[in-house]
Amino acid sequence: LCRSVLSRHGGDRDAARATVALVRNLAANDDYKAKMGADETLALVVGAMSAHEGDGVVVEHGLASFAQLTLRNVKNANKICETNGAEVALQAMRAHPAKQALQRQGCLALRNIVSRNRDLCPLLLDLGAEDVIRQAGNHAGAVDTAYAALRDLGCEAEVTTWVQTDKG
Repeated sequence: LCRSVLSRHGGDRDAARATVALVRNLAANDDYKAKMGADETLALVVGAMSAHEGDGVVVEHGLASFAQLTLRNVKNANKICETNGAEVALQAMRAHPAKQALQRQGCLALRNIVSRNRDLCPLLLDLGAEDVIRQAGNHAGAVDTAYAALRDLGCEAEVTTWVQTDKG
C-alpha cells in the first residue's frame, strides 16, 4: 500500500506526509521492516523526502522511518545508502536546524545506519555527518542521540549537560 501511494502520489505533499508517517509506524514491526527493505519502499521514501525537503513533517517522518527501518537491520541500512538516503537525511537535517524532533530522528537514523555496518562510516563522514550531528547536539532533546551517533561514527564526543535554572 505505501509503495503504491508513494509511487503514484509522492509528489503530493499531503499524500507524502500521510504515507511516510504510515511507513514510520509500520517500520517498528520487524516483519514489515524486512518487506519494506526488500521492495521499493525505501527508495520511494527517499524520493518523497527529496521532493518535499522543505516540509519538516515529511522529512521528520522520513528520518524516523530510516531510524526504524535500520534498527537491527543491516540490509536496510545498506539500501538506504545505495539509494542516496544518507545524503537526503543529512540535507534534511541541514535544511531544518531548529527542529529538535527532526534533528533527534536524524541522529537516530544515522547511528542505526552505521551501528551494524562500520564500513558505512567513511561514506557518512565524507558527506559531512560529523558537523551536522554536532549541530544537532545543541538541542537539549537530541544530546544523547547526537553523542551516540558521533561515538558510533568513530568521532570524539562528549555529553553536554543542560541545566535549567529558575529565574528569580
